[in-house]
This record gives sequence, structure tokens and C-alpha cells, in this order.
Amino acid sequence: MSKELFSRITLVGMGPGDPGLVCARARQAISCAGILYGSPRMLQTAAQILGEAELAGKTLRNIYRRDAIVSEFSREPDSSAAAVLYSGSLSLSSGASSWKRDPVKRIPGISSADYFLDYLGLDRTEVCIFSAHGRQADALPAVLGNRRLLLLPGDGDSFRQLLLNLQNADPQIRLTLASSLSYPEERIKAGTLSDFLQESLPPLSLALFENDHPRMQDTGFDIPDEEFVRDIQEDGTRNPRPTPMTKQEVRDLALSLLHLSADSVLYDIGAGTGSVSVAASRILSRGTIVAVERNPDALSVLYRNLDRFGVRNTVVLAGTAPQCLAPDSADAGLPVPTHALIGGSGGNLAGIVRMLLERSPQIRVAITAVSGETIQEILQLAGQLETEGRFTVSMRDLSVTRYRKAGRVHIRTAQNPVLIAVIAPASV
Repeated sequence: MSKELFSRITLVGMGPGDPGLVCARARQAISCAGILYGSPRMLQTAAQILGEAELAGKTLRNIYRRDAIVSEFSREPDSSAAAVLYSGSLSLSSGASSWKRDPVKRIPGISSADYFLDYLGLDRTEVCIFSAHGRQADALPAVLGNRRLLLLPGDGDSFRQLLLNLQNADPQIRLTLASSLSYPEERIKAGTLSDFLQESLPPLSLALFENDHPRMQDTGFDIPDEEFVRDIQEDGTRNPRPTPMTKQEVRDLALSLLHLSADSVLYDIGAGTGSVSVAASRILSRGTIVAVERNPDALSVLYRNLDRFGVRNTVVLAGTAPQCLAPDSADAGLPVPTHALIGGSGGNLAGIVRMLLERSPQIRVAITAVSGETIQEILQLAGQLETEGRFTVSMRDLSVTRYRKAGRVHIRTAQNPVLIAVIAPASV
């Protein structure tokens, strides 16, 4: 779609719901647009603002996803202008965030979060805001790690699971739940976590958690290997050959070298037991992990460990990389990776790395290797990438010796040395 076409699209923040809270610039944009895109609730609010006479000359489309709007609007006459209506403010809207690279006009709105905080008399600087709208996100570490956290919940099942996990972790946490803010049916209820366990999540909800004893944020490092299940097969029986696992010291160093942030998108390729995905989930509180594994028995172990650790921000992809990650695959809708860790490549290392670098030129990739053959692949690939000049490759060997108690003495037990290679964009 051309820049000129994007210039005729305006994203409009519609406020929490009451038409009286829609700002004057937003009203003007709605009035000037020939086509209005949005959910039924947003279109209804627009209709209340315009009135019957002005509404009669406009086209209303119950579409709010960017790609569908772009596809339809590109077929409209060159003179048409469109307003895309999103609830609350654009900055907290998962729908509006999909337009962030497009040269469209933007008109801010009052967020439901600000409305709620104003109602409670709280300063925004006193509260951490966490959105689970339109994405897999685990809010548990954020609630446990902050004195006050305002959550924009996802679906009702995930919210109830969060309450159960919080009840087990710290039953003293308090909850204020708001729904349908600014509407006549507005409801705000405060209580303990147990007061809400038997209730369904109302529509248009916000949740404020208050925690008098916030914990230090869990970094995901230093999870003992013994806490992971390794030997459960697809049929539930025990496997005499445990699923391969990236050991504690290796995953801790590899994740550290990746420079992950809370909103990163990590591809864990050759996920095995899921030890890397579990550890990374503690860091990626607002991010997403795609765990790729082709072995059916390993997949059973992976699912078991994700459930065991309560991981909610990981998508499991059963298949062989790079084929299952290609743009034309059945899973082409996966988020673009910002980081990747390759712990198993099935002999396809060069193809996997090339696919990742092509799909995300700013990606940072870590590779772990034990066998001489994989190390040789890494060395060959490193030479090619450094010759091309777009990426740098750093390599280090990690040798770990653990101590185990034997009677009154401690015996040194050497672990397999592991090569960790990191591919990163070359500095300009």
C-alpha cells in the first residue's frame, strides 16, 4: 500500500466508552471520514456522536485488524478518507500497535487505565501497567514484583489461572476489579484474591493488584536442572533415554549473552525439555517465546515442563526448522523474532540461521554445540558471515566442573565442554 493511501487513514482513540469522553479532534476526524472501521462497540459510539443525518452518508465496516483494513481500503476510490476506531488510547491498544510502522495519522484518546487510576486517586508513576490484550503474556512475575500493577486482562481463563497462581504464591495480594468503565453499567469491586476466584471476568475489565511485599524480579537464572522433567514419553511412560537438556550453566550464560528484554520475541529452536523456554519466560514478562521441537517424546516433556512452571507466554511449534518457520509455512503468522537460541538443529544449522537473519536483520542469535560436527558447521558459517560483513560472530567454550558429595568428601565431576556462539548485527 502506498504512502499516499496510508496518509488518508486516521487512527482514533475513542476513550473508555462514554461518547462524552471522546476529544474534539477525534470527533472531527470521525465527521470528516467517509469510511469508519472498528468493532461494533466503537461504531456504535461513533453513531452516537454523529447523529442519524450525518451517519447516513458514511460507510461503516465491522473490521479492526490492520491487514484486513489495508486490503479493503486499497480498493476504495482515491478521494476517500478512513477513520479506524480503537477503544481507549492508541498506546494501550493491541490493534493500534499493529500500525506502528505505517505513516498514518494518529489522534490520542483517554485510556481506560487513566480513567480508572483517576477514579482511585492514584498517580500513574505509582503504578506499573501491564497489557495482556491480544497476546500471550504471563503477568504473574509482574504482579509479584510490583507494589501496584494495573492489568489489562486477556481472556477469562487466563485471568482465572493468574488468580489461582497468585493465591498460591501470596494470598495477601489485594485486587480491585473494574468493568464497563464510563458506561451506565460501570462496576468497581475491591477485595482479596479469594473474593474473585468463583467469578467470571466481566467484559471490558481492568484489574489493579496491590502487593505490600513485592519480591525481587525473578531473572530466570539459576533454576536447578533437577526441577525439570526429562524422561516422560508421548504415551506417558518413562523413557530410558531422557530428553536432551541445555544444562543450567550453559543456558544461564547463553541467555545472558542474548541481551533479552521484557518484550523480546525469542525463538527456542531444538527446545527439548523446554529448560531454555522456562528460564527465558521469567525475563520476557511482556514478550513471547516460540519453542520449536520435532521429536514427539521431547514435545511431551516440553509441554509437561511448561505446565509445571506455569509458563503462559510460550507458543509450542511441532516441526523441523527451518521449514516450519518459513514465511509460506502453516505457521507464517508467528511474531518476528528479536532473538533466537539454537540448541538443536538436526543438521540444518546454516539453513536455520540464514532464515532467521533474513526474516529479522537485527536479530541476535546464540548457538550451543557439543559435537565436533556442529562446531565445524558453526566455524564455517562464522567465516561466511564475517566475510559478508553484515554480522559479527563471537565464540567461547564453557567448561563446567560440578562437585558432588560422596560420603565425607566432595568429588569433582566434569561436564561436557560446550561452545556458545553469538551472532549479532555488525556495528555501523
